[in-house]
Amino acid sequence: MGLMGLLVCALGAVIVHSMESPVDSPVRPVGPVVKPSGKPSKSRGLDHAGIPHVASVPDHGAPGSAPGTGPVDAALSTLDALLDPDPEDTVWSQGRLGLLGSDGAGMEHPVPDAPRYWWLQRQYKPDMACDASAYRGIGKLPDGACEKGKWNADRSGAITVAGYWQPGMTRFPVPEGLRLDGRQDPQNTVSRPYDVVSVPMDDGVWHVTVYCPATLEQSKGSSFASTGIGTRESPCRTVEVTVGGQNPFWLDAQ
Repeated sequence: MGLMGLLVCALGAVIVHSMESPVDSPVRPVGPVVKPSGKPSKSRGLDHAGIPHVASVPDHGAPGSAPGTGPVDAALSTLDALLDPDPEDTVWSQGRLGLLGSDGAGMEHPVPDAPRYWWLQRQYKPDMACDASAYRGIGKLPDGACEKGKWNADRSGAITVAGYWQPGMTRFPVPEGLRLDGRQDPQNTVSRPYDVVSVPMDDGVWHVTVYCPATLEQSKGSSFASTGIGTRESPCRTVEVTVGGQNPFWLDAQ
């Protein structure tokens, strides 16, 4: 089953990574879109690391979908705090402990245990997106985005979102008490609220796993099955950050 990269919008080579839904899925999900945020910069951490300001586009087909609540918004907010050079060390350390929320099964995942100076040395590097192995099997860039190992498109387009998962690829924890049809792979359901935002940095591609609880609520009892839905009542939240060379907790890397 192939991977598909969709190049959208003339305002900055907007790219969405997506993976085809399982063959037996009754619907084909619609992945989230990334676009330049267009807002004045108040993100010292992103600016310090040279990370472009991009945002999730609200899915107008999803009731309650709101700006600033999507997977890219959550992921970059987390990175902004990690990379912010301004707070005192004690403030930064305390804030770091509360950056991540629990996943859909209530499990928590630690932030990489790197010293603060290491975070502050990291820089955005779109060329890293051209290393196929750097995406840890999560996504595939569209033809023409890279040329001889160099990023050949808008810088912001190297930040991508994957919201479809191939069968057998994921091992997201199954919430206790979840009742599903025993004939179906539970990953087809429990993986749906998760998106991974990939950000190429100088040490490799970072993968920020985001949980969007509103996704399942929006698709109950209907054919609507979009991924990455954030609402004001249930915004997406970051549950894990992995840096270059690390696998996300849910990736079944065989």
